[in-house]
Amino acid sequence: MRIDKVHIKTRFKNLENFQIDIDAGERETVLLGLNATGKSNFLEALVVIFRDLDFENSPKFDFYLKYECKGHQIEIDVIKGVYNFKIDESPIKSKSSFFKNKDLYLPKHIFVYYSGVNNRMKELFNPHLKKYYDSITKEGATYSEFKEIPRLFLVAAL
Repeated sequence: MRIDKVHIKTRFKNLENFQIDIDAGERETVLLGLNATGKSNFLEALVVIFRDLDFENSPKFDFYLKYECKGHQIEIDVIKGVYNFKIDESPIKSKSSFFKNKDLYLPKHIFVYYSGVNNRMKELFNPHLKKYYDSITKEGATYSEFKEIPRLFLVAAL
């Protein structure tokens, strides 16, 4: 997966009308800035976006996201809390079409490495962890069902 553009339109923490266009020609992206300028909030916003897409939840704020995943160009434009999807420049008529094929359109894993203690970030990942733990501890669960890690997971270094 490669994120190309992000526009946080409505307020998410201290981000509002925040736009970033990531250079598709580069393999790495580094976010630099003074404390309290929104670097962590930007990462949290991305986690919220992908978490809500994976769980098929309503969006928490309006945004535009353009990314490449599994050979597809995906655009998600949220206007007044309503998802609008384009796959390879073709609009998808309903969100159920996107969600039905989300394994094609969402990354297999979203891995966040965060240096330092950040309970806010950890809390964003709790729904995925709970879903995973509930599924592996249910009666009748077998090892072969759980060869995969959750779609979103966090590693924090102290």
